[in-house]
Parts: sequence; C-alpha cells; structure tokens
Amino acid sequence: SAGPGGTAVIDGTTGFVRVEGRVNKTHFQAFWNRGRPEVRDFSIREDPVVQSSILQATVEQSLSPFAGNNLVFGTTLRRSSVRSNFYSPRVARQNLWALFFEDAWKFTENLSLVTSARWDRQSTTGWGFSPRSSLVFSPSVQHVFRLSAGTSFRNPALTESFIAFSKGYNLPFNLEAVLRVR
Repeated sequence: SAGPGGTAVIDGTTGFVRVEGRVNKTHFQAFWNRGRPEVRDFSIREDPVVQSSILQATVEQSLSPFAGNNLVFGTTLRRSSVRSNFYSPRVARQNLWALFFEDAWKFTENLSLVTSARWDRQSTTGWGFSPRSSLVFSPSVQHVFRLSAGTSFRNPALTESFIAFSKGYNLPFNLEAVLRVR
C-alpha cells in the first residue's frame, strides 16, 4: 500500500551511517541517510521517481559553572535534498541551522529550575524561536511535579514545502486538505 495514493510495488535501496562521540564534555553526532525507492504500478498517472539524502550534524558542550548548575549549549546543521518528479522544482533542497541551550539550576535537593531556548533558521521559512522554562518539585523519588511554560516552532518537512501535483494526477484524496491538517 502506498497510503492514500492507492497501491504500488516499492523496491529500492537505502543507506544509513551514524557517527557519535564524546571528548570530555563535548558530545557530537552525525548521520547520513540516503534512499532510492523504486515505485511501480502506482495508482497515479505516472510512477514517482524519488531520490533522497539527509545529512545532519550536532555538537553540544556541557558546563557546570556553579555548584548546582548545569549548562548545555550547541548547534545543529541539517541538509535535506530530494530529486523527484513530484516536487516543484524537480530537485528540492532544505537547510536547517539551529542554536540551542538548556540551563538547569538545582536550588535544593527537591527543587530545580530548567530554562532553555532554541533558534531555528530554515531556508524556506526564516528564523523561529522556541523558549521553555520549567519549575520542578520532587518531594519524593516516586513523585515529581512540573510547572512548565513555553512555545515551539516546527519546521515544515520537505514534502510540505515542495510537493506539487498537477491536475492530471487524479488523486483519490484531497491533497490540499491533507497538508492543511498538519
């Protein structure tokens, strides 16, 4: 099944590589994911051609500048690309840069404050800012109470930014309604 598009035969190749490491209080990880599915006998007028590649790297640093304080900050880069006859343009690229931090203060054995923020820069939407703060009270090992406030920003996926169907595809669902729900 190819979801709401009907049925299809899906073959192809995928690859995934992940590297992760830590040097003192610096943590880094990277991955690369590549896919070349072959879709045949799709219910839509022509079989889709899709080749995708995602590369992501993250570096973060931990510090304890004061007693009872832990600070983590870092950055992420994510580069995505898709080559497909279902995208306009045929090759779609998306770059995401992010800067983030989290600062945790432990005032007593039972009370702590956690604040964090993330700045995202996405090639199709610009800057997004997501702050968050939590007051955590744990009167015992079995109980934790958290009072939190924050806001967030979700970057649109590559599909949401670039997919383009012409009227000749005769989809068995309303694509605009599906994308609007997200």
